[in-house]
Amino acid sequence: MQTAETISLKDKFVSAYNEFSNIYKSNNAFVNTQRAKAIERFASLGLPTKRNEEYKYANVDALLRTDFELSFNPDSRLDKETVDSLFVEGLDAHRIVLVNGVYSETLSDTVTEEGITVCSLTDAFEKYPVTVEKHFTNYTTAETDGFSALNMAFAHHGVYIHVAAKTVAKKPIWVLNIGKAKNNAFLQSRNLIVVERLAQAELVSFFASVEGKIPPLAIPFLNCTLGTMPT
Repeated sequence: MQTAETISLKDKFVSAYNEFSNIYKSNNAFVNTQRAKAIERFASLGLPTKRNEEYKYANVDALLRTDFELSFNPDSRLDKETVDSLFVEGLDAHRIVLVNGVYSETLSDTVTEEGITVCSLTDAFEKYPVTVEKHFTNYTTAETDGFSALNMAFAHHGVYIHVAAKTVAKKPIWVLNIGKAKNNAFLQSRNLIVVERLAQAELVSFFASVEGKIPPLAIPFLNCTLGTMPT
């Protein structure tokens, strides 16, 4: 029988998924199915090591010896002055803010441009199921990469941005991901950005840390889908 001291980090994530899936069960059955498939794949793959080609030059082995604190509802509070200081002064852009992987509607700009939709990924699961189901699993490596499978399994926090077909965004869209955890937190987000065919949008995604260092295990995933040109 395993004890709390000997349980592996992989098993800790798999066990935590059971709690997560009960707390954050979506009304979108497709999302629930994809999460369940991803945790099964993660349980098979495990966490990457230097033996994985993509991580041979990354010191993941030392990182994964950390006793991480798994939080399904990370602290996303931050004052506006701090957020303002992280953007380029005078920048004329739509500012989208995530704190510890959580989309903050309060700290983000309200985008009123016709044809552009911005909301939390959780809201998108229910409000825009057709688009989510079409693009949610695109361009992922969850079948071969443990981190990607882990991100899919715990997909909940993040931002959804949709630019409708033939829409030309009047301003750039800047997505600021802010890390503020001071402990050994496991944080992640999954951001789904869909730019439909013949649409135009300038997107900038960047990361910053405040109140300490960036959390030791942060797994942000940017899923950006571009519409195909008509033939």
